Amino acid sequence: MNLGTFATFLATLIFGILTTYFIVTSNLDKAITDKINDPNVIRKIAEHIRVPFLIFDENETYVVDGGAANFIKNINVIKEKRTITKIILILTKKLPVAPILISLNNDVQFFQPTPVKESEWEYRTLQISHGWADSYKEKPPPKLFKFEILDLKYLEK
Repeated sequence: MNLGTFATFLATLIFGILTTYFIVTSNLDKAITDKINDPNVIRKIAEHIRVPFLIFDENETYVVDGGAANFIKNINVIKEKRTITKIILILTKKLPVAPILISLNNDVQFFQPTPVKESEWEYRTLQISHGWADSYKEKPPPKLFKFEILDLKYLEK
């Protein structure tokens, strides 16, 4: 084999390898892009990575269930003179890490939660009340709270 033939063979081989590489990566990139944009795939992924949550109001009514209602036996909102003093979450199972509880549309803040019984967490409140600023004729909207379970190992049991 002379040098010219070898150079042609080598150039053809390199061209073939590069062409195959670019075709494969292009098809792979398209397949991944198609999967990422598929709503069914996104929904399946979200089911596995979403943190379960529940939004409830001061009357203990569930407003939005983001998958956490199955893990709650009861919610007790304790009031003294129409002021929330604590919220007790009673769960279906013992949870070693306290769920997060935050206020959404009000000034209620919580101290560090404390375990009460095996499957109960108590959240004492620190009230910073500014009152209802709108018309005294209107009833203020219910206070909303969001509960989130962070210990995902708890959900697998």
